[in-house]
Amino acid sequence: MLLRAIQSGNLMEMLPYILVSLPCVLIASTIHELSHAYVAYKLGDPTARNLGRLTLNPAKHIDPIGLALLIFVGFGWAKPVPIITRNFKKPRRDISLVSIAGPLSNFLMAFIIMLILYILGIFHINMFVLSEYGITGSFTDKLLYLFSYMFIYLIKINIVLGVFNLFPIPPLDGSKLLISALPQKAAYYVVRYERYIQIGFYILLFMGGFSGIIWFFGDAVLSAYISFFNLIFSPFM
Repeated sequence: MLLRAIQSGNLMEMLPYILVSLPCVLIASTIHELSHAYVAYKLGDPTARNLGRLTLNPAKHIDPIGLALLIFVGFGWAKPVPIITRNFKKPRRDISLVSIAGPLSNFLMAFIIMLILYILGIFHINMFVLSEYGITGSFTDKLLYLFSYMFIYLIKINIVLGVFNLFPIPPLDGSKLLISALPQKAAYYVVRYERYIQIGFYILLFMGGFSGIIWFFGDAVLSAYISFFNLIFSPFM
């Protein structure tokens, strides 16, 4: 929908979607980074808290390029939460826990939002009003359409953000999980060449080299959620 509006080149058509997408992106990325900061703090590293990152204020977590990509492309990143590993009692384990906290928070948020939508559906409050009629109908129809779009977009952006960050490529969360799992010698080489790997990653990212695989896994997670909720709620629908 946002992509279709962008392709049309119609600024007035794009604007409502951007205005609706922006808070969704800010919510998803803020919860993601807050989860990193909170788990790091609970495991003994106060670095993120001392830098003001243990907060729901999106301004503390925004990365401008990552934010733009999240809005216009559908996947991106926020400002990484700094950690000092020597503050952890078990660094390899604790780095893994801090790293997985962000993606898990996104998957959980998508799950909760979808649960709410299914519960509303039981009471015949249809939030899945995503037909084209919402675009050309009355003002109320348009508002309902955008409201519905916001919930659906919030689900999708959380799932994609979670999937994207699990890729085992620096600087994504998955790379820290990989480094923690690798033998020390192999982990050393990954860290040593991390900057060069990042450069290659950014080049491929901006060339669209990851789009297909990200959307493939994102759609797979979304389909799994839908299948689960259809199974649970089918007796009530």
